[in-house]
Amino acid sequence: MARVINIRYDVEHDTLRDADGNALRSQDAPYIMFREKPLVNLLLVTDEDLTAYTQIGDAAETYSAALDFDFDHDTDVMAKAINADINKASEWLQDGGADTADPAAGQFSFYLSANTSRYQTVIAATGEKQNTRLELQAWDPNVLILAVRFDFRALNIMDDNGDAPSALIPYSEEFTDTAGKKCIRVMNTDGETCVIHTPPGGTGIEA
Repeated sequence: MARVINIRYDVEHDTLRDADGNALRSQDAPYIMFREKPLVNLLLVTDEDLTAYTQIGDAAETYSAALDFDFDHDTDVMAKAINADINKASEWLQDGGADTADPAAGQFSFYLSANTSRYQTVIAATGEKQNTRLELQAWDPNVLILAVRFDFRALNIMDDNGDAPSALIPYSEEFTDTAGKKCIRVMNTDGETCVIHTPPGGTGIEA
């Protein structure tokens, strides 16, 4: 089952809050990992009492959510959820049930995929991309009426494909020669024989 990320963002105070309304530290901000596709449950609030933000929710509105680190409009974002994939039935789990998120109550639910080529390019060989944020936009219908963004960490993974690592070519190995003697063959990293050590009476030729 996909990981569920519960987020409470205070629109009025530009603050992420926990379930008790306390402001979150930056290191406790939500996160996503490369190739992961978690379910995000985002609640927009206005204060430490977690009073719902109710200034949007008209039926004509459309929504999007995007993860990125800059404001370059000429490149793709790292991850994105479009309107058709936002607030689907049974994906609002923040209150303990499986309901449909209601924008009029500040609720938004969507799956966010980090399995994208842009995420892979941006994250490269770093453990975490700095200064990434999640931005939620609301349009009514072609006019932007809300854009909020907050810290949302973008992490990497060490093992990208899950394959077992290739075995190393041994630098030496033991074999029995035609004289029945135990010999040692020493090789380079390309598997080429450099020298063969034989005991007295050995031939050095593998039997």
